[in-house]
Amino acid sequence: MENFLSKKNFSILWPLILVMVLDLIFTLAGQPEIYWRNYKLYSESNPLAAFLLGKHPMLFILAYIFYLLFILVLSANLKRPFSFILIISVFLIHVWATTSWVPTLAYRLFAPKINWFYLSAAYLVFIGLVTGLNVSKFLRE
Repeated sequence: MENFLSKKNFSILWPLILVMVLDLIFTLAGQPEIYWRNYKLYSESNPLAAFLLGKHPMLFILAYIFYLLFILVLSANLKRPFSFILIISVFLIHVWATTSWVPTLAYRLFAPKINWFYLSAAYLVFIGLVTGLNVSKFLRE
């Protein structure tokens, strides 16, 4: 991408940044209550994230921030189509990861009063809306 800090590039990166930040938040919010008393009792399927969470949540947060920045810098410095391949791939990974937390978070917040399937669908529509609007903006500029 030509200029990493350009307004045009930000519109294509914004959905990626959003789902990555949501993944960080959902991962921490989805941890069982006992985790906050014993970091070895984490709930995480990503082996690297699990290792970091098992050490300390701040280690996980710091590593995640470096990871997010690394992905942004890498995508800014790759030539097309490789930058788009990276952005779309990481975006899809984090959309899947955040959606996997919806049942846990829905149960904690709403108990059985709301069907997590519909909440997941609404979440995906929201992500699709944000992504569609930003990609449209990117293509217009």
